[in-house]
Amino acid sequence: MTDIIRNGIDVYHRTGEIDWKKVKDSGISFAMCKASQGSKLSDPDSGPFGDNKFSEYVKGAAKQGIFCGAYHFLTGTSLKKIEEEINFFLKTLKKHPDFISYPCAVDMEGERYRKLSKRENTSFVKLFCEKVKAEGFIPMLYTNGDFYKNCFNLSRLKDIDIWFARYYKEPSPLPKPDIPGMTMFQWTSSGSVPGIYGRVDLNVCYVDYSRRTKGEPAKGELKTGDRVSFTEKAKTYWPEGPAIPAFAKKKTYKIIQTESRGKEVVKGGAKCVLLDDINTWTAVDNLSKV
Repeated sequence: MTDIIRNGIDVYHRTGEIDWKKVKDSGISFAMCKASQGSKLSDPDSGPFGDNKFSEYVKGAAKQGIFCGAYHFLTGTSLKKIEEEINFFLKTLKKHPDFISYPCAVDMEGERYRKLSKRENTSFVKLFCEKVKAEGFIPMLYTNGDFYKNCFNLSRLKDIDIWFARYYKEPSPLPKPDIPGMTMFQWTSSGSVPGIYGRVDLNVCYVDYSRRTKGEPAKGELKTGDRVSFTEKAKTYWPEGPAIPAFAKKKTYKIIQTESRGKEVVKGGAKCVLLDDINTWTAVDNLSKV
């Protein structure tokens, strides 16, 4: 897992207006979008709230074939507050389930967590990730070197993917931190990307999450020649695409194409393959091998 699979960005409301076509054309292929926050930092009792650009961002990115993940900025320091935040985050994600194919991360940082024990912090992260996974999303922890070493019981986080932050100035080649479980790396907060005014966080990903599907995924990577059928949960050929007719769900198909002109086919934010007989592209999330 040493090669960079994709280049990406992370964004929130202060990123402002985004021309997602220009972002896509620049080589960015995934975006981690802020979905929610536990409370206002100035008012710990204000309660969870959503990022007012989240819906716009995930729809705009997905329309251009950019894979989307999400993150929640955690602020609670009690089990009751943490559960409230998790439920709010999941409620926000469920409004746009078809657009979220990359991980859903908990962003845990700040002095409030340095005052807690490693056991407490680790328990909060485990609870967050377990509930996110139970809803069919891919859980992840966003952290930095200091927090990673000093605020968690690492032995309890071995099964959680890590989104790690460490900043470099124009590295060439980009070094990879030796962090077990790290699948995503935020390497600068001062990036420049066409389609975005001002500076933006830049990331790389070492795992192709587009091949980790939700719900009832096909077993293993789908390839040309595989025979597949639609899962019971499949409703549209791709997110917000045409409805799958009832007769089509009663048949099996052969995959005749997995790329177009040497590139993955992404529709509505979902990786697609081409099926024979109906000659239609459909999201791999819809399919299971037979």
